[in-house]
Amino acid sequence: MKQNFHELVLATTNLGKLKELQQMLIGRGVVVRGLADFGALPAAPENADTFKENARRKALYYTRRLGDKTVLADDSGLEVDALNGAPGVHSARFAPCDSENRARRDAANNTLLLQRLSGIPHEKRTARFRCCLCICRADDVLAEFTGAVEGIIANEPRGENGFGYD
Repeated sequence: MKQNFHELVLATTNLGKLKELQQMLIGRGVVVRGLADFGALPAAPENADTFKENARRKALYYTRRLGDKTVLADDSGLEVDALNGAPGVHSARFAPCDSENRARRDAANNTLLLQRLSGIPHEKRTARFRCCLCICRADDVLAEFTGAVEGIIANEPRGENGFGYD
């Protein structure tokens, strides 16, 4: 029996993120490709005020450049209530850092976050990791999703799961 496959382009160069989605969709008739599969593409602008709008802009940007392929894009980050939602859409580049090295940038972001929360009591260190997804094909937004995981910011860094605000 012939099996039909659908192609989905994940708008990322993050190989870990690509592998994770590929594993989730095994056996579901979906072939997931990353941006690296299409050669050198200019980066999509991510200069909107919300995660949702950044994800939408990124999905539309890449689907138009890839010949109307179906593209899934995301934008996500940390929102801290005591900081009025910061770092928010600036999560990846919250702290000034000259380095493009991810580990150094993550360390600078963590340091600045903890400095800004210094003296804030535990119960007021509420925060969430928010993620917005957008699926587009050509000029059509097919679906958008938003989710969040609530938590409390610890007093010192811990964790080794690859997300900059572990």
